[in-house]
Amino acid sequence: MAWMFNGQGDHAALSPCASLLLGPAGTIAGWARRPDSSGVGADYLLSAGNYGAASSWYLNWNRASQYPYEKFRMTLRDAASHVVATYASAPLSEGPWHHVAVVWDPSVMRYYFNGALDPASVPMIGITLPFDPATPMSVGRLGAAYFTGSLAEFAKWNRVLSAAEVALLARGVTAERIPAGLAWYLPMGPTGELVARVPTRHYGTQTVPDPWPFHRRRSSWAREVAA
Repeated sequence: MAWMFNGQGDHAALSPCASLLLGPAGTIAGWARRPDSSGVGADYLLSAGNYGAASSWYLNWNRASQYPYEKFRMTLRDAASHVVATYASAPLSEGPWHHVAVVWDPSVMRYYFNGALDPASVPMIGITLPFDPATPMSVGRLGAAYFTGSLAEFAKWNRVLSAAEVALLARGVTAERIPAGLAWYLPMGPTGELVARVPTRHYGTQTVPDPWPFHRRRSSWAREVAA
């Protein structure tokens, strides 16, 4: 199953905790689907902090009306407001599900889409990690901008996943099958539980479930993977 977001207030909020901290190396990965190009601007899948604020980050997917059209971008802004950000090299079509992954280490940040490494990359120059985890993380929202579409199986690891591991995720392997370094995991099942002991509040995201491509492979939506 997945969480659906109507773009008009649906989102989830994760309470501040050490699991949310972005360290010097990591991976964020999951599935996203957007039905159409309605609206303007960008859709924000995940975020922490306010737009343009110090110690903030966000992952967005531009709409077809927003240049660069239908492209993903991860933006990191540290406590001194140093910024690292780049758009992916190619757009992602609306309608089908896509697996997206962002990996970073002290030298570079890269993307994978549907298991394949994207040519775009950006040097991690001048930015200081880890980030302060005192700010809650939002799913499907940044400020007053809300995501329209569906998300499934998002997770964060405190290490860079290998290309082979990312390819496994893109083929439907779920995050708990790759437990090394797993910091938090959002199965996004019927009850919307977060398998990482991170308190989560939901605002309309569980009303209409949307099956993701590999939803029948799951044996349980409630496996504990983080102590």
